[in-house]
Amino acid sequence: WAAVALPSAPAGAPAATPAVSSTAVAIANAAAGIRFFGRATFGFPEQKATPKYSGIHCHPGRPFGYKNPRKRQDKVRRLPNVRLQHYDFDLTMSTGGQFHFRAPFPPRVNRTIEVKAPWGAHKNPWPTTEHKTYKMQWKNIEYVYEPRLMRKPHGHGGRRWSGPVTRVEHHPGGQKTTTLVTHDRRLLDH
Repeated sequence: WAAVALPSAPAGAPAATPAVSSTAVAIANAAAGIRFFGRATFGFPEQKATPKYSGIHCHPGRPFGYKNPRKRQDKVRRLPNVRLQHYDFDLTMSTGGQFHFRAPFPPRVNRTIEVKAPWGAHKNPWPTTEHKTYKMQWKNIEYVYEPRLMRKPHGHGGRRWSGPVTRVEHHPGGQKTTTLVTHDRRLLDH
């Protein structure tokens, strides 16, 4: 905790104004890694910052953040398109006893961007303005699952697609019972 001192006059000389400004001292102390907590406050009610605790990480002097934040107001974050990788395919056996790689179902569609023609296509074979839905239904039981690209996929790359899984049971007379199976499909993996 050594601070940069102002230059002092030699003994017996008249006291003169310092040649180094306080701004230069603050810059030198910051370069040396010295932080001053005496004047800093944060939070509501205001608390003094200490070397051990200086509050949430936000802009200094703005405990409630910026007055006019520039962020996505009521908009979904547009995620990048991600091609299928080798770990996205599953090795499955067909009815004839042969083995082959099976693509994931339902297809992993990026629903955060507008609908466009597939890569390399000159004309859109499905000229619609909304993304296709893929039903997973057997008799009166239906599972609703729309894969979403996770923001920070930790671990294996094949686990970056997830989303809630809902079970819909259709009853006679047009009634149905909806149940949330899980909030994260990755929890259903063995």
